Amino acid sequence: MSRPFLSATFWSTLALAFLLAFWPLRGEAAAWRPLFPFMAVIFWLLVEPEVLDVGFAWLVGLAFDLLGGWVLGQHALALAVCGYLLLSLRAWIANFGFLHLVAVVALLGIVHQLVVATVAALAGRAVPLPEFFYPVITSALLWPAAAALAWRCYRPETEL
Repeated sequence: MSRPFLSATFWSTLALAFLLAFWPLRGEAAAWRPLFPFMAVIFWLLVEPEVLDVGFAWLVGLAFDLLGGWVLGQHALALAVCGYLLLSLRAWIANFGFLHLVAVVALLGIVHQLVVATVAALAGRAVPLPEFFYPVITSALLWPAAAALAWRCYRPETEL
C-alpha cells in the first residue's frame, strides 16, 4: 500500500492547487478560474482510493474555506459530497475511457458548484448565476493535462 502523504508530488499538487486558487486575477478571468482544489482532490481520490477517502476531501475543503474566508464548511461539504460520489462509483468509473472520465469530472464539478451555491444562498450570500458554473467548463478542459502531469510526476513505489 502506498502512502501518498509521504510523497512530494502529493504536497506539491495540493500547494499548487491552493496557490492557483488564490492567485489574483482581474475581470472576466476571475470568473473562469478552474476549481483547482477540486481537481486535486478528484485526482488523488482516483489515484489512491485505498488510502484517501471522504475525510481527505473534507479537510482540503475546510482548509480552502478557512483560507478563502468563505462560509465555514461550504467547500468542505462540496468536496466531501463529490468525494463520496466518486468513491461510490469507483468500480464503474474504472472502466471508463479518457473522454468519459472528463465527463465525470465535469458532472462532479457541477455537483460541487451546486453544493457551494446552495450553502452560500442559505447563508444569505449572493450567487452570480450563470457565471458560477464557468469554472466547471475550464476545470473539465484543463483536467486531462493537469491529471496527466500529476500522474507523470507521481511514482508511489519510489517515494516511500
